Amino acid sequence: EAPAGYNKLTEPATITVNGASATTADLSSLTVTADVENETGSLLPSTGGIGTTIFYGIGGVLVIGAAAMLIAKRKKA
Repeated sequence: EAPAGYNKLTEPATITVNGASATTADLSSLTVTADVENETGSLLPSTGGIGTTIFYGIGGVLVIGAAAMLIAKRKKA
């Protein structure tokens, strides 16, 4: 579970504990170190899917076409 203000991890973190040097009576020699990247802020949902990509593609083609027509018109005149 993530602390307040932090995003949850997308997948579980794997932590390995090596207890070869510890006995069952004394576990104080066990240490665990893990680097977990914490990011604050909000997670934005992925919206639009392929629809936004299609609009970007059509818009780009229209802009390039308009620029080509403007250049052709200026050369003609």
